[in-house]
Amino acid sequence: MRSTHFFSCVALAAAVGGVACSSNSSTPTSNDYDDVAQSTAALVAPSGGGGEMGSMAEASSIAIGVTPVGVTANASGSFNGVNAGVTYDFTLSCTSASGAALPACGPTTNDAQASVTWSGNLTLPDYTASVSRNGSWTLSGLQSGTATFNGTGSLTFAATFESSFRNEQANANLSYAASYNAVTYDETAHFATGGSIQYTVNGSESASNTGGSSSGSFTMNAMLTFAASGTATLTLDGSHTYTITSAGTVTKI
Repeated sequence: MRSTHFFSCVALAAAVGGVACSSNSSTPTSNDYDDVAQSTAALVAPSGGGGEMGSMAEASSIAIGVTPVGVTANASGSFNGVNAGVTYDFTLSCTSASGAALPACGPTTNDAQASVTWSGNLTLPDYTASVSRNGSWTLSGLQSGTATFNGTGSLTFAATFESSFRNEQANANLSYAASYNAVTYDETAHFATGGSIQYTVNGSESASNTGGSSSGSFTMNAMLTFAASGTATLTLDGSHTYTITSAGTVTKI
């Protein structure tokens, strides 16, 4: 994070010969918004098969009886796998289109209840993070080829990355409380085509460059809305807007 306070600190440090300084604030700065946007893009991008979209892909495949590459079925009926450095665990129960409980998830599954957890070190180009997730989804409409996801989850990120918006390395410790609202996932195209995810984000950030460093904490509300093309619009605190492509590229609007 680099705010007005950051520049004042750097100027003061230069004047008195290297005084270290920091900032703590509950009001996010523009850099906080940029860093949360970049972190959210990494969270939802399908690159490498991990994150939110990767979990949706694997949960919908398991529900219809297709075990994804790299995922192992356990004797207990649960599944686990590793993608992009993160271990994923899935437990599902499934029903048919008539609502009948199925002894095992398979080709006749129309609806499912899924518990999904993550843990590990997410590794993407120019972005690394220690991540964990717990949560549950209700999947519906699987027989149509488009699964609809509803549910809740909690996620934590401890990330280091080169900012896409400024010449700095950022470090972010973020916690996300997530609510999934009718997110539609195309099982053929492998991206979300509608619905939204609402996040409450709590975080602490630090950033550094050759001039100095700064730090602070914040809380913000995030709304991620998906379009039919796979592109998503991320709105932070109702006033800072970004576009995230299905490939995970983030652009400030």
